[in-house]
Amino acid sequence: MRLATLRFDDHTAAVRIDSETTATVIDGYPDLSALLNNPEWKAVAAGAAGAGVSLADADYAPVLPNPGKIICVGLNYA
Repeated sequence: MRLATLRFDDHTAAVRIDSETTATVIDGYPDLSALLNNPEWKAVAAGAAGAGVSLADADYAPVLPNPGKIICVGLNYA
């Protein structure tokens, strides 16, 4: 299952990518951070029946807009 956060005119929404051209809005979740905080996120995403969205002109937002932690690893040393 592929998931994304899309920007719309006045809000963002978590979506389930159904094909190369369409996605389904996961109602009640403004982004993937909110969805992934739900222990049942996989069932919620799989059962989403929100509005269909065309990905032709989709405006992708950051996957996790407010990450709790950022970890960086540098491998450019001997």
